[in-house]
Amino acid sequence: MCNEEEKEDGSITLSYYDRDAWALIHTDTNAEPDYSAAAPFEVRVATAEEKAEHVAWMNYLNFTYGDYDFNYDIHNEQEAAKLEEIAAKYGLRLRRGQTLLWSKETTEKMDAEWNAQHGTNLHTDTSDPRFLTDRELCDRISEVGCSGDLFREIPWGFDKVYYYDEGTFCVSYDQELSDGRRVKCYGYNSMYATLSSGKEVVSQISDPDQFRIRTYTAPDGTELTIMQKDNEAFLYVYLVDSFFELHIQSDSVLSETDVDAVADNLNYRNIGK
Repeated sequence: MCNEEEKEDGSITLSYYDRDAWALIHTDTNAEPDYSAAAPFEVRVATAEEKAEHVAWMNYLNFTYGDYDFNYDIHNEQEAAKLEEIAAKYGLRLRRGQTLLWSKETTEKMDAEWNAQHGTNLHTDTSDPRFLTDRELCDRISEVGCSGDLFREIPWGFDKVYYYDEGTFCVSYDQELSDGRRVKCYGYNSMYATLSSGKEVVSQISDPDQFRIRTYTAPDGTELTIMQKDNEAFLYVYLVDSFFELHIQSDSVLSETDVDAVADNLNYRNIGK
C-alpha cells in the first residue's frame, strides 16, 4: 500500500504501509483514506523526471493490443504478428477475450467478517453486472468450460472465476470442511492445444522432496495425483484435451481426509466441452 503526495516542484513523496495499516487507513469505504492514522514503514522521494518516466512505462505495460490474453504481453501490431506466427507454426490456438466474474454473495460475507473483526463499515459495491450469485457462477463455468456440472456442491464462496474462448478457465473459491474450517482452492484448466505464455498460474515449490505423493480416485472414477505437505496440497489430472490443477491452502495442517473431501467436490469427467 502506497500513498503518493505531489510537491510544488513536481517531485513525489512515496509513503509505504504494510497490511496491518489497512484497517487504520480505510475505516469507511465511502470516505477518503486517512493515511495520518498509520505510520509508514518506508518513505522515498521521486523526482518529476522519474515520475514522468514511470508513468510512460506503466502506460506501455498497461496497454494491451487487441483482445489477446494480457499474459502474452502484446503491446503493438508487430508483437501481435509475431505471436500469431508462432501459434500458426505449431498449430496452436491463442487465448482471447477473457471474461472475469466475482461473487456478490461472497463479497457481502467477506465484508461482514472484516467489519466484525475491525469495527469498520466496509461495503463493497457489487452493482457491476460481473458480480453474480454463487449458483450463477457454478452454472456459468459449467456452461462455458465443461460438458456438465463442475461442482458437485456449491462451495462456501468464490474469490473469482475467469475463462477464455478456447476452453481455459479458472475457479478460485473457498470450501468449508466438515469441522467448519475453510480452505482456499485455486483450480486451473489449461488446454493442450493453446499456446501458453508460462506466466498464467505459477506456484513455486522449494522443497518438493518434503511432499507426499499419492494417487486418489475421485467419485466419478477419475484417477488424480496429489502432492501434499502440512497446510497445502496440489492436485493434478491429465484429461483428454487439457490438464487440470488444483492448489489447496489452509491456515492449519491438512489431513489426507481433508484434501480428499475437497477433491471429491469436483466432477473431473465433465471438464472440457
